[in-house]
Amino acid sequence: MIRVAIGAVCALCGLVLAGLSVSAISVVGTEKVMTTDAFEVSEGAYALVLDEAIVPFEHTEATLTVTSDQELFMGTANGVDVDDYLTGVAHEEITDVDFPRTAHHRLIAGEPAPPAPAPERDWWTDADTGTTVSRSFDLDAEPHMIVVTPAAEDGSLAGAQITLSMQVGKVLGMAMLGFAGAAALLGLAAFAFLRSWFSRFRPRPKSQGRRGRPSSAQASGGLPGGRTPRRERGRLRRSVTGMAGVSIGALVLAGCGADFPQPTRPELSPYERPAVQPGQPGTFLASYSERLDAALQENPEALETVQTGPLLERTRAEMLIAEYGDTTLGAAAYTDVRAGGPVFESYPLWFMAFATPQDEEIDAAEAMLVTRASAAEEWTVAQSVYVPPEAVPTVLADERGAVEEAPEAHREAADATVAGAVEYLQTGTVPDGAPDLAAAGFEDFRTYVDELGAEDTGFTDLAVECSPYDEVPLDQYALATEAGGVSFAEVRCRITVNVPDDYFVDLGDEIEAVMTTDDEGPVIRIDVSQPMLVTTDGDEVAVSSPGWYMLSSSTGE
Repeated sequence: MIRVAIGAVCALCGLVLAGLSVSAISVVGTEKVMTTDAFEVSEGAYALVLDEAIVPFEHTEATLTVTSDQELFMGTANGVDVDDYLTGVAHEEITDVDFPRTAHHRLIAGEPAPPAPAPERDWWTDADTGTTVSRSFDLDAEPHMIVVTPAAEDGSLAGAQITLSMQVGKVLGMAMLGFAGAAALLGLAAFAFLRSWFSRFRPRPKSQGRRGRPSSAQASGGLPGGRTPRRERGRLRRSVTGMAGVSIGALVLAGCGADFPQPTRPELSPYERPAVQPGQPGTFLASYSERLDAALQENPEALETVQTGPLLERTRAEMLIAEYGDTTLGAAAYTDVRAGGPVFESYPLWFMAFATPQDEEIDAAEAMLVTRASAAEEWTVAQSVYVPPEAVPTVLADERGAVEEAPEAHREAADATVAGAVEYLQTGTVPDGAPDLAAAGFEDFRTYVDELGAEDTGFTDLAVECSPYDEVPLDQYALATEAGGVSFAEVRCRITVNVPDDYFVDLGDEIEAVMTTDDEGPVIRIDVSQPMLVTTDGDEVAVSSPGWYMLSSSTGE
């Protein structure tokens, strides 16, 4: 029975191994490289897109190659950026790959081109240009998306030829090894079965002793001296040979499961990315400083490309005040930048940066909120607050450079702090439980209000109305720190005063500079902002503000 069992195992293993080898050859053929048939991009498509994750193989490399008569751009990027960039734009998408022949694709309709050309985007991880561009990628590595577009703004992908190839050289060698192993296993199986069959017809051996008495060998169960009978030795050799064959087959099968190209079912999961990679904030702020300086001195229209939200309003007012007073503004340069932001699955993106000004006379750190509305737009600074260096919190980033968002406890504490600031700026009274707002940079506004309401100014019916700024949801941009959280906030106030008809009042250069009306009514309205940075450390809350800023003024009835 042992011969039959060994033969059956060898036969089964041999058939399985042969089947695997035949399957491998039937899928990939005998070539070292499989290449799909070439196809052309549909008319009107701005880009060709391949998600590396859809290629249904593993343990090998694939290559996308595009050839055209025109100059092409090929870039590799995170799927978050590519999806947002091409949303609403006509592009061709490779949806599936059936090696060795077909790459399935479809046209997604949309606008003829995105707002900004692809080669100008800064989120590409790898890029190339030429009339023939290609990208090889490891199918076991973290996937990215490959995008091919015209290199020139007026170019097109018309006539471009696209192929997808894959390295399969190891498959043929492993298949040949599999066939050899299968032949060896099937040979051992045949040998075991034949030996078992012919053993049925072997004559019974004659006794070596006297009639009626067993021989010494029979009595002792072996030959004199304890040697094993030849028949038993032969059976043992055959058993060992059979087991060796089984072992060889197992090793061959194990080799077939090693790192060689084989089909797999793609597992597609949503892409995600940290707001910024290490080193990117410093590069951005260096560029930001240069562009802001140019906008402040030479090109005010360019200010919208570097700032947004409440900071843009404030800077515009400061430029008007500087122009009215015949002074100039300049942007700070930075020597040290620390930054972090959450992980995102879609746009918009944002991060916080804490920078040390290069000017040693500035004894403060600049905290900034930087946002990006879409992949086709640039990073812009939405809020900026100068705070004491000791007020800069410690944010802890993971290996990707991502920082967790602030806990709910911080958000609740920040909302309460902003409510306290509103009450103080409006009434001059610090509410119970609020931080020391007077020492945190809020007292100057109350001093200005008190001066306006003094008897010798001639103003009457002074009123102050304040509320949290909500045009940009600053409270939603909050990061976790070592012991709590950090977020930005801003309070907007309107000062209203009446001027008697028989008074001539000098409003001052700042109010005159930001005046938005030509009316000569007795009512003067002044709009100001008070930005702040709120941090929490456990149950303790701290707030810092650089002071208040004039935004606009008007006169009327």
